[in-house]
Amino acid sequence: MKKTDGKKVQFEGASIAALTAAARLAKFKYEVAINGQIYQNTIIKDYSFDSAPLFTLPAVYRDFFQKTGKHFGQVLNVNPAEPAFIFQFKDLTIDFANLSRNARLTEIENKLGAAAAAEWELALKQGEYLWDRIRENYVEWEFSLSKFDLSTYLRMRAPIIKHPVLRKIMAHYATYLGYPAGIYKWSHIAAFVEESFGIWQINGGLGALTDALKSRALELGATFTVMENYDYLIDANQIHEMPTQRLIGISGYPEPLPIRRVIFHDDGLSTDIYASQLGSGKYALVLTGKLDISYFDSYSDVDQIRHGAAGNSDNQVVTKIRTANKRIFRVKHLDSLAHAGIAGELLANAVRGIKNRPSHEH
Repeated sequence: MKKTDGKKVQFEGASIAALTAAARLAKFKYEVAINGQIYQNTIIKDYSFDSAPLFTLPAVYRDFFQKTGKHFGQVLNVNPAEPAFIFQFKDLTIDFANLSRNARLTEIENKLGAAAAAEWELALKQGEYLWDRIRENYVEWEFSLSKFDLSTYLRMRAPIIKHPVLRKIMAHYATYLGYPAGIYKWSHIAAFVEESFGIWQINGGLGALTDALKSRALELGATFTVMENYDYLIDANQIHEMPTQRLIGISGYPEPLPIRRVIFHDDGLSTDIYASQLGSGKYALVLTGKLDISYFDSYSDVDQIRHGAAGNSDNQVVTKIRTANKRIFRVKHLDSLAHAGIAGELLANAVRGIKNRPSHEH
């Protein structure tokens, strides 16, 4: 273990990147202080609503807890969504199985034909190629011109999808990243990542995750206070942008609800429904997109709008580390659970003088 000589680290902001970095540094005996408020779920009556994030890389947090002295399963209950998505059209429903390309291709072939299945598989292969080429330079560390490959970025355009149903599904992968439906330039990469690493649900949602990260940091010796003198000042406020959402709490619902369902409407709009089960027939639903649907009106106990600003996946969070001698490190990551956790490890590595990629594999 590298000696820290009692170095002090002040975090401004209590984002996920800040909490994971703070816990790692506290583990290495840095004196760590955090100034900020963690994310909390919205509580209405006895319903808990989070921001409905996609959780696609649990290995990031499994690695974090293991490296800081806890087993992932000791602190969080995380389960795969099955199916990962249900795409509902007027006269057709397509179920995307979790973590199985073959099952998805079989579903597409059975519902839309062999040509459509081949079209989807080709798009995913293109997404896989691009993911392998860009993930280190774009996702895992700060962008570097020395590693920039123009030919790869020129290929980062939407694949041509002819089947109208698949076009709508691919457009959905764009809209939950913040792009307009007609400009799904990275949708096939998102579709590949989601298919390969799966969709998972944390019991208690994003609030439970941030509570667990805060507890781990505190247990390792970090404090929530302000230091007047420090060796490193880390600006880790995270810009969290999300669209306007409708929060619906239902009880007595007569059938099981999938975790994620996307409804495509005749007017060309879609509704993304994220369901957290709170008890038998009791769910906290977060709706994004077209909000004026009446599916759950007769079972509703809570129905409120949570306003927000539409996000843009090109807006990166830049986390800065300023040392006492004014040197600045910057770590960029997209506004997602996986990228925030990756940034936390990279922040801790930068303070410790280690410049490497994250230790988890993905």
